[in-house]
Amino acid sequence: MLGQGARLMQDSEPKADRLPPASAATLLGTAAALGVAGDLLLHATPWGLNLSVFAVLLAVAAVALPRAPGLRRPKSSWWLAPALLFAVLFPLRASETASVLCGLSALLCFLMVSYGAGATPLRLAGMMRIALHVSIAWLLAFGALALFLADGIDYRGIVSPQRRGPLLAIVRGLLIATPIVLAFGGLFAAADIFFRDFFADVFAFDVETVATHLMVTILAGWLSGCYLAAITLVSPEPIPPPAPPERARLGPVEIGILFGLVNAVFALFVVIQFRYLFGGSGRVESSSTLTFADYARRGFFELVAVAVLTAVLLLAAHWLLAPGRRAWRLFVPLAALLEVLVLVVMVSAFERMRLYMDFYGLTELRLFVTIFMGWLLIVFAWMAATVLRGARDRFALGAMVAGLFVVVATALANPDDLIVRQNLAHAGPDRPLDVNYLLDLGPDGIPTLLAKIDDVPESDRCRVIEESRDRYGNPDGDWRSWTYGRWRASRSAEGRKLDRYCE
Repeated sequence: MLGQGARLMQDSEPKADRLPPASAATLLGTAAALGVAGDLLLHATPWGLNLSVFAVLLAVAAVALPRAPGLRRPKSSWWLAPALLFAVLFPLRASETASVLCGLSALLCFLMVSYGAGATPLRLAGMMRIALHVSIAWLLAFGALALFLADGIDYRGIVSPQRRGPLLAIVRGLLIATPIVLAFGGLFAAADIFFRDFFADVFAFDVETVATHLMVTILAGWLSGCYLAAITLVSPEPIPPPAPPERARLGPVEIGILFGLVNAVFALFVVIQFRYLFGGSGRVESSSTLTFADYARRGFFELVAVAVLTAVLLLAAHWLLAPGRRAWRLFVPLAALLEVLVLVVMVSAFERMRLYMDFYGLTELRLFVTIFMGWLLIVFAWMAATVLRGARDRFALGAMVAGLFVVVATALANPDDLIVRQNLAHAGPDRPLDVNYLLDLGPDGIPTLLAKIDDVPESDRCRVIEESRDRYGNPDGDWRSWTYGRWRASRSAEGRKLDRYCE
């Protein structure tokens, strides 16, 4: 269907390239039902439990639909299990960042379902190949239904020749009668006020509301139909691994120069800056020009960038490596040395952030960048076990699965609650508590903030309680927007034991 990436499955009945009318009707009916369900569920914002319910309906349709003749069951349908896991985790937290991570992870898992028959086994697919398959799946998620409607249905088989004539006559009659009836109706409405009021009452509705519901229904139905058509009608073809141009190959000389110089820069940085990197608070306090903010903020994010670029460099160099043992034998020890050096730099970055959090508290940005660094540590360890052993094709799946596990662990750990606990534990006379930031974090941190209200400065306790009740004490009651985080915040804010702090 889309070049080498996908093609419509061919069936023998009733035409080689068309889907039987009953199966086509099943597919379109399922898409229409999901469109209606999408309007009923997703119209309520902010999203919460409604997104989980819709994901379950889509997964059920993806499993049940292939039973119809001519529709295939994708071999990678097991990806629906982690997709549903992330969909269930979505309403667990009210944190926008955690919810977005769960939502994107669920979307990725749904798209991976299309990685099916005919494609290279996923465990042996490289990063570029997986990225190409996901990109094709993403394009199909918007256009597969259009291709199916254009060339995937045997329209002549939908209506028998005996009934085709009467149906066409009915359509012609409606087209002729509609403008005439509207003209007479308009004249009668102008002639009689009671006639006009009758139809005004019958058709009294909010045009904007109807248009919004119609748009959500069409969008949800269209995207659902595209997804179902993509996974049941499209057979991914093998995508050959992209090969680098021959002139871009890196031989022993290029590898030696590249990694020799890069390792030298890393080693020089670690040696010269060793006291600065690992000197801790004593080193910072002894400096007349260095502050903790400069020490951590100006170093941490730069070192994160260094780690990311190092991973890209190692993968790109392995891809461009010239065939033969000489280049490989030189690449492995130099790449291993670079991994050791970058791990030392990453430890330094963690130490910087630890000191920064001890003095200035924990924020959402600092926490999630630190989590990202933790994932990078796993990636480098997995890279050593795969890329440096000549199994680069096994690297991509492991790195992706590790990322998904990190997202699960992050959602279960409740990031906002961790931030509240950390900041309350480290608050003191010389480290004032930023109460406004903790309140603005969201509902997930409110239960801990109210449970440890005695750790909040006395002048802010009543304000914290009142603002928590104003924001979360009276939920709107729409189950579609329900999240566990908002529910816990509401119950905590309504506690009567807090009244004594505002007397």
